[in-house]
Amino acid sequence: MKERYFLSKKTVQFILLVGDWKITNVARIAKKTKTTFSNALIIMKQLQGLDIIKAPKIGRARRIELTEKGLCIYKALSEINSKMKMLD
Repeated sequence: MKERYFLSKKTVQFILLVGDWKITNVARIAKKTKTTFSNALIIMKQLQGLDIIKAPKIGRARRIELTEKGLCIYKALSEINSKMKMLD
């Protein structure tokens, strides 16, 4: 089985924001994570390839939402994030 590592600060932020907002777009996530649109687009495509998000094109924009697999990962990351905040 091929192992895939996708966790980086921006990727985790991306997943948490999509999970918090339910449905969003790349521009909004790029602005909130303080990254470029093109970098957010690359992250989106990586997460799509791992079947964590789905991003159907509606008109000119893409609506980003979590898949079932992505929702499980979001819940785990949220739990870790809240536990880390409790340590502070």
